[in-house]
Amino acid sequence: MTPEEKARAYADRYEAKPMAETAIRAYIAGHFEALASQWVSVEEQLPEEGQEVLLYDVNSIRHYVIGWRRKKGDNKSMWALSNGFVEDKDITHWLPIPQLNPEKQSI
Repeated sequence: MTPEEKARAYADRYEAKPMAETAIRAYIAGHFEALASQWVSVEEQLPEEGQEVLLYDVNSIRHYVIGWRRKKGDNKSMWALSNGFVEDKDITHWLPIPQLNPEKQSI
């Protein structure tokens, strides 16, 4: 279900329909703001070594990739990917990947 569909389903519970459109817009704005605020700048903080995270790569065609920090030697580290490595200068932000809760998954 998209954020818009979730917002409409939530708003449809209200009897005051003029308020429903306001509720939908507020829900959608809050949803996207909440997602945007979860991205962490690599200048502010780095993930723990070995923690898989979603990376934003400024020089990649698709920009998003799963990766982790790995020791390189001499107290240096690098971004490791399943298919290689990425230079530090290419990664600007990272996002923690939440753990799946199998009890909440619907099939």
